[in-house]
Amino acid sequence: MHVGVWFRLLRSLLDEVSLALSTRSASARSTLERIWQGTGRPERGGLNVWRPYEQMDWPMQEAMLHAAATALQLAADGLITARGALGSALRPAAHRHVYDGDQPSQHAARGRRCSERRSAATLHIGAGPSSTAPSREAAESRFPPEKGTLCGTK
Repeated sequence: MHVGVWFRLLRSLLDEVSLALSTRSASARSTLERIWQGTGRPERGGLNVWRPYEQMDWPMQEAMLHAAATALQLAADGLITARGALGSALRPAAHRHVYDGDQPSQHAARGRRCSERRSAATLHIGAGPSSTAPSREAAESRFPPEKGTLCGTK
């Protein structure tokens, strides 16, 4: 969910938990009562006259944030129903099976071994003709290629 959508959802939720219960339908009133009971605070956090969240003092803002967090938890637990277009965003996503993938083939394993041997041989060959490192033939004698594979061909 985009952060802008999340903040708009939170702001809407803060407005809803601050609404007077007498202005709500019976089911909405029941939901708000359950939220405020979950906070252990009085309904509306003790707010007598509605004010925008930004104009509340800190203890009242804290009460509204607590109610919003409680509402989110109750919705996630399935104890209240989150309504609206974004209500489903508040429920945990259903478990979806993810394919485990195929087992690595023998060819892929061989390719990795070839790459490891070439890397090891390159490290032992050295950087150039003035190097005191052993020749390619000497390196390949220490790390012989597998016969019958692409790695074994020159």
